[in-house]
Amino acid sequence: MLFTTSYGQNESIQTICQTTQIVWDSSDPSKYKNVETLNRLFNPSFPLTMKRKRSEVQRPTKKQRRDTQELVNSLRDEEEDLVTEATFNDSKVAVEFAYEDAKLAIKREFKTLDPTQVVSAKKLAFEQKMEYEEGLHADRIRKINDEFTEKKAVILKERAEREKTQTFDEKIEECADLALKKCSEATWQEIGKFRCVTKRLDSCRDEFSDEQRERYVHVLEEMSKKGWKKRTV
Repeated sequence: MLFTTSYGQNESIQTICQTTQIVWDSSDPSKYKNVETLNRLFNPSFPLTMKRKRSEVQRPTKKQRRDTQELVNSLRDEEEDLVTEATFNDSKVAVEFAYEDAKLAIKREFKTLDPTQVVSAKKLAFEQKMEYEEGLHADRIRKINDEFTEKKAVILKERAEREKTQTFDEKIEECADLALKKCSEATWQEIGKFRCVTKRLDSCRDEFSDEQRERYVHVLEEMSKKGWKKRTV
């Protein structure tokens, strides 16, 4: 059985049903035996409109934000640690190669690296050169270790600053979460949380970045429209 579609094509009912996602039951064709009805269905004069549900974009929960941030921090920290350690390990390898090359040059000059095998006339020169290369090697390794320690201290300081910044961000977003409802609809726990969070944020506003300060002001303005007011005491 063929039907005329809005494109002027003849198609079987199975094809039409598959295209339009209409359930076709071949055991009960009487359900669609009215040819005129189906032709009108696919006629441009009778467009088939399908309503779609409007999907609302929901804010991520506090746990989702925290879990995402922890994952990002963990991946970034892991990569930073690997790069830092690899850089200093490469530096140590280079120092070891230089030390081995220096000893090889001494061995070629004195035919040995064993002090007891060096002739007495060259023993002082041998000892001086070995002492110099050993001291140079030790100094270079010490410098690398000191730089590594300083670098780790800088990294830890930056991570502490990042954690403080992200804590401010999260507290501001907690206020934004509360702004989703009117103050009159909030529980006493939510009202108490709002007062506690805003009190803490207000005491730290001097430490905000420009973006955080702007975001906080915007959130408070939105909350004010819904009846949320900070204590002025």
